[in-house]
Amino acid sequence: MPHMIQMYNDLHSQGLEVVGVSNDQDKQELIDYLSQNRAMVWPQLFGPSNSPQHWNAMAEAFQVHAIPTMYVIDRNGLLQTIAVGRGADDQIKRMLSEAADPALADMQPITLAPPKPAIAAKPKIAKPAPTSVAAPAAAQAAPTPPAPIADDPAAKATRALNLARSYISAERFDTARTKLQAIITSWPDTPAAKDAVVVLKEIEGK
Repeated sequence: MPHMIQMYNDLHSQGLEVVGVSNDQDKQELIDYLSQNRAMVWPQLFGPSNSPQHWNAMAEAFQVHAIPTMYVIDRNGLLQTIAVGRGADDQIKRMLSEAADPALADMQPITLAPPKPAIAAKPKIAKPAPTSVAAPAAAQAAPTPPAPIADDPAAKATRALNLARSYISAERFDTARTKLQAIITSWPDTPAAKDAVVVLKEIEGK
């Protein structure tokens, strides 16, 4: 924790944010601990579960088995690495020196929860939109207007693919893999997504 506090103090002005997930079972114990460690100024999430381990429900859903475990997220909101202990110090400093990528600003979030989380929420089933049985033929045949270029998924996917290729040129393969996977997840029906699958195979093992 002293190391985390020092890193926060050194890098917060550059954009580093921290959110703590407490595994305390008694809220007052957490409050007492924070009152004795006032340098921990970042938010602390409290939420014990009813599982045998009785850790925070989020920690159990994300299968955290060691403390500290860090989920490191970049300026684009993309998960870059999961690290235990101090394993991500250099990567965090490098990520802070990078600007957010406008091409990824509207990327859909990627679900990080494991296939069988400790606590599973019931999925929300969207009700189908009502349809008119006697809809006029002209209305049924009306074409959908094309999306503006700025909002075109194919254009966004292509820009993101070009960014991923630039990371490959710089031999930053882990970052490139993250970008490529995000393209496949966010824009699966675009030509760039198909290209991303091919590129992922090309850099496999690098």
